[in-house]
Amino acid sequence: MIRKTLQNFGLLAALVWGTARADESGLVEQVAVRGRLFQVAGRWEVGVRFSTSLVSFLTDSYNFNLSLAYNPSEWLGLELRGGYAVSFNNSVAEQSAVSIYQLKSSQLNELSGTWGLGPNGLLGVRFQPLYGKLNLVADLPVHFQVYFWAGGGLASLSRTSPTLCLFPNTAAGDPRRCVASNGNGTQVQWANYFSERRLSPLVSLALGLRLFIAEHHSVGLEVRSWSYSDAYYTGVNREQVSPTTPTGGGRLVTGFTHLAQIDLGYVFMF
Repeated sequence: MIRKTLQNFGLLAALVWGTARADESGLVEQVAVRGRLFQVAGRWEVGVRFSTSLVSFLTDSYNFNLSLAYNPSEWLGLELRGGYAVSFNNSVAEQSAVSIYQLKSSQLNELSGTWGLGPNGLLGVRFQPLYGKLNLVADLPVHFQVYFWAGGGLASLSRTSPTLCLFPNTAAGDPRRCVASNGNGTQVQWANYFSERRLSPLVSLALGLRLFIAEHHSVGLEVRSWSYSDAYYTGVNREQVSPTTPTGGGRLVTGFTHLAQIDLGYVFMF
């Protein structure tokens, strides 16, 4: 009985001692978090970023950006981004082009959302009020910052229409044929479709998380949306589509395209 009582007392003492050590460690980390072990106020940043599409519709885009930022305070940053996006029609667009090409209808409506990003530039504000710490493994605390980003700018857009075949009446063996069948199956000859370029205003929003890995280095992850103008044609007379009249007398319809991407980046802080 006495032995069991002593064992219980020893267990209780060990528990109290461990709790005290945990509280002491927690207090140190709370002070470190509250005092922002990694401060950004008054510092410049340069970064490099790569983005890829979260969801693919008719086009896929891969965006490469460089960034320059300044933090007037701990909770506010101003950022300039510029880069180049590689955009192209994906397999969904190719399947759509084949289906449309095989239609017998003489009148067609173009598909929306066929514009892809090219060179782009943005100026934005980064609202970064949340700072904290997490332990990925024992004795390895990682300090992080959560932020919301909003900005606008200008982008060069391009598209190759999956609908407007410039040679709709060519024979099966004609090299200008828009859809060809060979030993590899059915293939779309994109060079024979209507392509165009234009400039558009660009709006971007993002929710981001960055991890501080040293005094001058951080890595980040963002979920980012890009919004820009869309334009396509309805009521296209298929028989009138040609290199000289590529829109076949169709009516122009305008709107907006929204592109969602995930962004990975590295930032050096001066």
